[in-house]
This record gives sequence, structure tokens and C-alpha cells, in this order.
Amino acid sequence: MQLRIRSKFSLGAALLLTLGTASAQQKGVVAPKPSAPAQPTIAPASGSIPLVGGGDSCSTPDLLVGTGAFPFDTSLATTGTEGQNNASCLSFGSTAIDGDVWFAWSAPTTGVYVINTCSGTALDTKLAVYQASSCPTSVAALVCNDDSCGLESSVTICAQGSETYFIQVGQFPGTPGGAGTLNINATVACAPNDSCQTPVSLGSSTGTFNYNNANATTGTEGQGNALCLFFNTSAITKDLWYSWTAPANGTLTVSTCGISTQDTKLAIYSGAGCPSAAALACSDDDCGATVFTSSADLAVTSGTTYTIQIGIFPNTASGNSSFSVAFNGGPCTNNVTSYCTSLVSSSGCTPTMTATGSASLANPGGFTVSGVNVESDRFGLLVFGTTGQASTPFLGGTLCVAAPQIRLNAKITAIGAACTGTLSYTLAEYLASSGGNLVVVGAVINSQVWFRDAPAVQGGGLTNGIEFTVCP
Repeated sequence: MQLRIRSKFSLGAALLLTLGTASAQQKGVVAPKPSAPAQPTIAPASGSIPLVGGGDSCSTPDLLVGTGAFPFDTSLATTGTEGQNNASCLSFGSTAIDGDVWFAWSAPTTGVYVINTCSGTALDTKLAVYQASSCPTSVAALVCNDDSCGLESSVTICAQGSETYFIQVGQFPGTPGGAGTLNINATVACAPNDSCQTPVSLGSSTGTFNYNNANATTGTEGQGNALCLFFNTSAITKDLWYSWTAPANGTLTVSTCGISTQDTKLAIYSGAGCPSAAALACSDDDCGATVFTSSADLAVTSGTTYTIQIGIFPNTASGNSSFSVAFNGGPCTNNVTSYCTSLVSSSGCTPTMTATGSASLANPGGFTVSGVNVESDRFGLLVFGTTGQASTPFLGGTLCVAAPQIRLNAKITAIGAACTGTLSYTLAEYLASSGGNLVVVGAVINSQVWFRDAPAVQGGGLTNGIEFTVCP
């Protein structure tokens, strides 16, 4: 089973950050908190005050400048009332951050920064970030982490140059405080659509879009949607933002099925920019029982702009990935287009793709795609894909389906005269195949039939290609 941890970051004007830790958890399962090694006891002298390294109150934070390693000490710190009830800080049954100290830090330049306590100490730290210019009495955490590096914590944030960020450092409840190091390091430039304020516009385009969320941070927007509650969390981490405008009334499908190896999570909102209302659709693990990709359908209105949020399940791998946008407008019809060139067979046949019925998921047995005019009494099969048309030289003819291709079960044409063979497949057979999770509303399917043609130099025959759109 996969291991999950929780982590959240965000772009903002002023942030507050809290330190503490917890261990990795399985998806949807709360594991017991491991114990931190015993800490030496520090006996305070009479009338002593907290050790240097963070203000005990968020109203009097220590000031930090630039990047580097900064000491903190929670040995004698008390636990404030601020930042103790953030949902994003829920780890091993507790949202609390004990023995917290505070810092105020200004980002020297705009970029992605990693802030952590990963210094090899035996402390069980816990870390949170808030967007605020004073104590976060009513402000939700932008990011919170427990146990990112052993029992210590790490967060990432897209910080704006010259803005102030408040950092709060503490420990998991019931574990001792002590001295440690708060590391602040610059990494790379922020992704242009890391914030919902600056989404990438897709216009009304459909197709496959590539992205890289390795350095994306996690904003506060879109983190508490009821529709996004899966495996005990509604969070969508390392999220990127896009906008799309409906060209007509119809159905929008946003999907990572078959084109991403990440544990993706996505949501769709009405309007452009940061969402002002709850998500209209949300998806996690909707592409089959053995994969963790996502797909969401939404009925859309002509001329309306929608915002798409794409990220990952908390504490899973990020990096290069892709998502697709498909649109099905108006009533369901055959939506069939023929393209590409057939390979004439050894008997002079011109094998051709045809389609009958309506390509509707409501009646998948009522839509049939066939390769006709093929050689009789021959073995053959259909290949299909969802990544577009192709025109690739192949076995003396043309491969009309872009990679990757999915094969349907092989069949044999009936015995008869030359050029009378037919190989037929229903939409239900597409759905039952290994690529059935790709056959969703709005998906554009490209298909072609190959059949054995032993007398031919190339040993096989190829039909032209056919393209259709899947309807509800």
C-alpha cells in the first residue's frame, strides 16, 4: 500500500509558519504516532526566560533576514492559543503544535523556498504556515507538515519578494522541546500558474496538456471542498491552475486517465481565477481499481469560463505529467470522421472503416465500428487510442492511430469471396478492454483494423482510420 503524509504551501502576502512532526500514514488509514528518542531534560534557572531562537508569542516574533540556517529553541517555550486548530495540521489525531516559537521572515526575491527543520536532531517537530500580518487568530494555515524528514518537518512555498512570512516552530503534542535549526533555502522560480490568481488559459481548446508540478506549492484555495473528501482528506496538494471556456452547451471532461503516473486529484469550479464557491466536480482515483488517476465530468454552459485545479493526493510523487480536456457539445450523434489511407490487399481489396449507431455510453452495444472489404477467412484485430490521429509508415501501409495503441480481441473473418470479410467491434468491447478506462464522455477515439494477408509482401493489411467522440 502507498504511504501518505500531509503538506501544504501557498503564495501570499504574509505567512506564519509552525514547526512539529508526525510519521508517514497509509492512504485513508491513521497509524499510531512513533515515539521520538528521549531528550535530555533542561532545568530552567530561577526566573529564566525561553532560550534564544524564536519569540514565545506570535506578537513578538524574532526577525530573520535572507536565507540560511537559523537556530531555534523550544525548550522553555509555552503553547499559544494561535494556530492550534487548523484542519491541515491534523496528524495522528491532533491539530495541536506544542511549545511553539515564532519568527518573521522577508523573502529576498520571488521564488520557491524550502523551509524545514531537517537537521538530524531528535526533536519531533511540526510546521505550519499562515497568510497574515499578525497572530493568526482567525486565519487558516496555508501549509502544515508533520514528519517530512524522519520526525522533523519541511514545507515549500512560492514566496513573493519583500513580503513578510511569519514562522512558528513547535513540536508534536507530548514530545519534548529543544534546540534545532530552521533552514530556509531558495530553489527555483515559481510556476506561472502556481496561484489561482494567475491560471493558464486554455481558451476552448481540447486535447492533452503537459505540466510539471515538482516545484508547485499548495495554496489555501480549493482545500476544503466536500466533493474532494477522499481517504479522510479534501486536500489537493502541489496544485496548478487553468481556465477553460465552454464553446457551447455540453459536457466537459478533465482527465489524467492513462496519461499520468501520478496519484492525481482534480477539481473544476465555475468562473475564472480563484474560486469563490465550492467545486462543481472533483475526482480522485476514478480511472480503475489499480490506478490513482482522476477524471471528472461537468455539464457546462456556452460562454462560461471554468477554473481547473490539478494536483496530487497529499505526500505523493510529483513531477512531469499530463491531463486531457475533452468536450462533447449538443446531442449524441455518430461524430464519425474517416481519415488516413488504406493499404490495398493482395486481392485488390481497399479495406475501409465504417461505423453505425450512436457512440453513447448509455447504450455501448448500439455503436459498432467495422473494418469492411478485408480479405475473408483471415485473422485480424482492431487497435484504438485516445491521443490523436497518426500517419506513420507501418508494414508497407500507414498506421493511423497515435501511440499508445490498445488492442481489442482478435477475430477471424468469415469464409467467402475475396474482399467480403468484415471485422466488427461494439463500443461495449472498447469499454471491456485494457483501455476501457479511457473511453469516457468527451473522449476522442481513433481506430483502425489490421488483418493478416499472407500473400502480400508485408504479410498484413490495414484499413484507413476512423475517429469518433464518446457521448453520454
